[in-house]
Amino acid sequence: MSKRFNRRDVMKIVGGGIAGMVFTPIPWKLIDDLSIWTQNWSWIPVPLKGDINYKYSICTICSAGCPVRARNVGTQPVSLWGIKNHPVNNGALCPLGFGGHHLAFHPARLRHPVKIVHEKNKISTEKVSCADIISLIRKNIESKQTPQTGNLIAMLDDRPGRTVSYAYRAFLAQIPNGTYITTGTDETDSMQGLYEILGTENQEYGFNIEKARTIVSFGAPLLEGWGIPGRMMHARKNGCRILQVETRFSHTASVADRWLPVKPGTEAVFALGLANVLINENLIDTDKLSYQSANFDKELKNYKECIAGYTPAYVAGRTGIKEELIREIAREMTTETPSLVICGREPAAGPFSREEQIAIWGLNFLLGNIGPGNLIVPRRSVPAGASFSETKLASVKKISDLPDHSIRVLMIDEAESGHAIPWQLIERKLVADNPLVISMSPYLAGMTKRADYVIPAPTQYESCQDIPPSFDSQTATYAVSAPFYTPPENVIQPTEFLNRLAEDIGIEKTNGSYTDMIKERTAEIYEKKRGWIYIPHNGRLIETADVFTGQQFWSHLNNGGYWIDEPLEQADNYSISLFGISHDRGSFEKALRQIDKSYPSENTTYPLALVPFGWRGVVDSGPVTPLITKLYQETEFRKGTNRALIHPETGGFSRLRDGAQTTIVTDSGELQVRIEFNDSVMPGVVHVALGPDQDSITGVKEVRIKENILSVCSLKDNGTWRMTPARIGTV
Repeated sequence: MSKRFNRRDVMKIVGGGIAGMVFTPIPWKLIDDLSIWTQNWSWIPVPLKGDINYKYSICTICSAGCPVRARNVGTQPVSLWGIKNHPVNNGALCPLGFGGHHLAFHPARLRHPVKIVHEKNKISTEKVSCADIISLIRKNIESKQTPQTGNLIAMLDDRPGRTVSYAYRAFLAQIPNGTYITTGTDETDSMQGLYEILGTENQEYGFNIEKARTIVSFGAPLLEGWGIPGRMMHARKNGCRILQVETRFSHTASVADRWLPVKPGTEAVFALGLANVLINENLIDTDKLSYQSANFDKELKNYKECIAGYTPAYVAGRTGIKEELIREIAREMTTETPSLVICGREPAAGPFSREEQIAIWGLNFLLGNIGPGNLIVPRRSVPAGASFSETKLASVKKISDLPDHSIRVLMIDEAESGHAIPWQLIERKLVADNPLVISMSPYLAGMTKRADYVIPAPTQYESCQDIPPSFDSQTATYAVSAPFYTPPENVIQPTEFLNRLAEDIGIEKTNGSYTDMIKERTAEIYEKKRGWIYIPHNGRLIETADVFTGQQFWSHLNNGGYWIDEPLEQADNYSISLFGISHDRGSFEKALRQIDKSYPSENTTYPLALVPFGWRGVVDSGPVTPLITKLYQETEFRKGTNRALIHPETGGFSRLRDGAQTTIVTDSGELQVRIEFNDSVMPGVVHVALGPDQDSITGVKEVRIKENILSVCSLKDNGTWRMTPARIGTV
């Protein structure tokens, strides 16, 4: 027998051993024991036990207020679903809404008041008491009693119109320099131009999207979560055509009937080109418009002279859209009727300027879209509740309109609009010497990372919350989000924090709990005996007048019911101005000249147009469910933060390769990005994504402030940042 032990012998021994093990119980017993052992580790989720039941509520992740049906095991929700055929959103729910029940257990959750310690971009927290924070605020209020610039005590509310918003305004009205401010990121800033044209201050407007046959969208992400999810999808199924005017080949652009890829910053020029064709080819109904506006003939004459230079030939050269196509689109708007023009807000890039909005929204007046029974309709406001109706309230101001360095104490409400706001817009409003920033938020994410102190607020489905109408709703609506969970012990409702602060500084507190305030508001709605309430568990729409008592009305709302007001009827008589009520022809023409110079194609230092983009609710503004990784990390269906899309021609000119790391350089700084070649991007343009911060998905032990594309965008004096001249640098 050979003494050599070769490879064949080794294989025989190993193979035989494995075969023998298969036919013995030992390995299978080991696997069974291992599986039992690992299933009992303390951090392994244990499935709940209990009866399966269903509960209805409203999602409060953004201002859309989508109804949800929760599938529960016992009292614990395990999945959320839309409600089929619901009259508000037709049963649609966005990806964030499906995972809303996860947020109470988010890794970035705060469960007690903390002081935030900033060391460069690294963040650590120290536990403090609520009383310590209140004492700091009181000292700042008492030391700055004289009303003057630099002494403002401000509350920033991303979602105005809620009951807590009125509580903030009532509190601020009682203290020196109290100022209530909003960002406009709830989409109201994209309607500023419309209200300028209409000349109304107290009248609200919405959209009768369901009636439109054609929608011309200027940058509005109609099929990506714009407004109330489901409305546009339903309109699309019913044959509504979409013409998307947008630089980027977005999801909405990809499924629209026409994509009109204008050069960045020329959207308003394109709108004026359409207006030029509508007027000069006599495609407007002058009789109807004369009835709506008393001064129409003079207004039209001035407007026609003002836009005379925006011929299809000129506009084609500025926008890149062919001359004949401009004429064709204008004619379609008067044949494929009714046609609605929407001026949108990009979740990351923000709104158009007021002047651009006036140019775009003005097309609706020329098309006869404004007024009851049309596409842009007036609606009633939701009553504030008896207590606030009889109380002095601080006026509503927009943060971009405040003087720079005017805020000494800034308190930030926990509600997110789902849209981005550059921190530098807020920072420039703070005083230079030791401002105090306090966030009332459940999470250490988004703007909360910039705060000095955090009061932990209840998160989604942990407290009773109310939902006023979305900006796009054609009638007033109202709903109540009923809680599924009991919040942790040290979590503080914002109104409770206000009451503690009011007691400490010696001013009047609000009456009752926050739930009591919401009940009072629902009672006032019920007293109007107007509109309907949708009952989700049986799909019935009943008249408010048929509800026997106010308590029964509250019970319906507290169980997922949705109140829908009647349409508002009033005379078609408005003080409409195509130049905007606060403008005249001269100022409008001056604004147009500025708009016309916006595309930086001749800027040799910064030859590229930088345009940020993102999706509502996932623009580093707050926490998201960890399941969102399916969209951003596993499939890359959506682009992650600082992913830069450029045309291969632009990449070749800059000597870049696909997938390379490089820097984007602007006047505001530079940012490292990863390049991705994309043929749909215009040469000379770079689109940079703003997605979720990794901390807001999974939570990490070491929290950092990570710079994103908004940190290098140029912030204009009017508070817009849609496009920034840029260049590609080197790493």
